[in-house]
Amino acid sequence: RNLTMEREGKLLPAPVCLHGEVVKGFGRGSSLLHIPTANLPPEALEQLPSSFESGIYLGWATVDGTGPYKMVASVGWNPFFNNQTRTVEPHLLHRFEEDFYGAEIRLVVAGHLRPEHNFPSLEELIAAIREDIRAAGELLDGPGYSALRNDPFLFAPAGRGGSGGDGGGGPDEPPQLVLSYAWRDRGSAQLLAQELRAVGCEVIPGLDAGRRLVDFFAPA
Repeated sequence: RNLTMEREGKLLPAPVCLHGEVVKGFGRGSSLLHIPTANLPPEALEQLPSSFESGIYLGWATVDGTGPYKMVASVGWNPFFNNQTRTVEPHLLHRFEEDFYGAEIRLVVAGHLRPEHNFPSLEELIAAIREDIRAAGELLDGPGYSALRNDPFLFAPAGRGGSGGDGGGGPDEPPQLVLSYAWRDRGSAQLLAQELRAVGCEVIPGLDAGRRLVDFFAPA
């Protein structure tokens, strides 16, 4: 079977954003593949659009607000290992001195690199992943990808701008206004956000349950 794959990259029509606490995975990334991953919890899959296909993706990541880091992520079933559950397993193109389980990781998925495949051997799987990493590193410096390193979703405060939000705060928090809009309206909404910042409002990006970008506006 010929598994020679092109990795030209395909920019998504709109970035897909998700976040979650870094959890322990199957332990294969570091010990078996020597390619560590920062795994998201299973519920993070609920943040993906229902039509989101399994495959290898590329984009940007932050860890507890630090970064951004280039990343390549496997979203799917890992057929070589015959997984029984679908997972999100990003690898960050950065050398970390220690594990960061429990940290919040935020991902802006910018493009699709290739479909997921089974491989005849572990060696071929590792070679494919290393090529994924190389290709992602180059593509993310290119047009359409590099600008997303500054996507505000990556830098939203922990616990804010997640998969839901009703605009309500606790008893000691200022009231919030929530602007929900489709991606085609994002440019107009960003202009409004700039005007609100100019008059002293805090703008915190996030995603609502319908996967639309949301900005929470609160008095500064």
